[in-house]
Amino acid sequence: MRQSLIALWVWSWACAGVGASDHTFPLVKRDVPAVVGMDLYPHQTISRLLKARDTTTIQTTIGNTLEWFANVSTGTPPQPLAILVDIEHNEFTVVLGTPLEGDNCQEDSYCRLYGAYNLSQSSSANSTIDESKRKWSYTFDVTTDIVTMGETQVKDVKLNTEFIVGNANIMGLSPNNESFPYQLVDRGLIRSPSFSVWGNASSDGGAGLLFGGVNKAKYHGPLQAFPFNKTSEVVTLPLSGFQIQSDSKEPTTYTFPSSKPFILSTRYITTTLPDSVIQQIYKDYNITMEKNGPVVDCTRLTENHTISLSSGNATFSVPWSELIGYRDPTRNLCRFYIESSDEDAPYAGTIGIPFSHRMYIALNYNSGFVGVAPLNENPGPDEILEIGDGPDIPDAEGDFPTSILPYPLLPTVAASTSTGLAAMPTYMPGGMLAVAGAALMAAL
Repeated sequence: MRQSLIALWVWSWACAGVGASDHTFPLVKRDVPAVVGMDLYPHQTISRLLKARDTTTIQTTIGNTLEWFANVSTGTPPQPLAILVDIEHNEFTVVLGTPLEGDNCQEDSYCRLYGAYNLSQSSSANSTIDESKRKWSYTFDVTTDIVTMGETQVKDVKLNTEFIVGNANIMGLSPNNESFPYQLVDRGLIRSPSFSVWGNASSDGGAGLLFGGVNKAKYHGPLQAFPFNKTSEVVTLPLSGFQIQSDSKEPTTYTFPSSKPFILSTRYITTTLPDSVIQQIYKDYNITMEKNGPVVDCTRLTENHTISLSSGNATFSVPWSELIGYRDPTRNLCRFYIESSDEDAPYAGTIGIPFSHRMYIALNYNSGFVGVAPLNENPGPDEILEIGDGPDIPDAEGDFPTSILPYPLLPTVAASTSTGLAAMPTYMPGGMLAVAGAALMAAL
């Protein structure tokens, strides 16, 4: 995989704390935006493997994760997989169906619930295997294969193959230049390593992932955009405020001791804050810290508190009940999912999924900018704006650089089906991908 070019505009760590400016870039629509989209539906569980044509995704809580899985397939013929969407992971990881000697795919394991990839059963797989290391290594040397998302097929996707021990299928969306958005650029499906992801605006679902663009109908804009250090391979966001509202009382506001940014997570349920803030919250709301983490009496689940964090002019609020999880029935204690961060870390903490799935998140890895906005709970018709190869994010306020050296586009070699229709997929409302009913194949 070729290395991406370094942006001409270099941002220091101090920039991550700078607020969004009044600089707003104009909205530019294209008749056929170069985007690839897929739906994500939360608050669903699964007790079976997804069928090849299911368009549903699943959510499950395992340990410290509240995980979002999209339905894709790998190989020829297609092998259906549920795959975790993770902006902190670098690779497109698939769990192998052939385990290490002595391993089993248990009923409660990831591979049983979410599917596994069998390399030997795919005619389109290309893998270099060192059999002498098979028992000592969890990965093959190099594996590529077709990945299918709805009606769009992406050829020669580099796969990180893992054996079943403690692993899950993961679509890595990090700023690392081998993550999946960069592979889509290499295959000519989108113009820049960029995408947007949003959570559930209501109990009916409506979450989604859109590579190469933003869907203006899904949020209350404009997006608040901030730079982050993409060489760190995590997405960070500065927070300007944190408060807790109880009934009709005045909210309790907490001040962060530094301007260090927070890691943005689409995977982990726990939000971490500086220890000085945590100690005051625990004192104010009678939260007990035990050896394995903070707890509250489970009878407090119905208390009327709203916890909010702000970034720029955008505020994201979570009810108290969503930050409390089941833990110990013998003592009727429940886990509280806001904890102390590591004071020595370069980041102030982590924004967990209870907050991030209430955000519309847009990312432009060319310039190293993230834009966030509150979700629109009653979205109208889709209004899709392409994120091109420039420095900005459409419909965003931010102090964007005037120029960058973007990740270069390769000459597109796209082979359509016999219908000979469009060579670029467009996002279709209410479903996965379609281009006039034609499946696409992007090839190097």
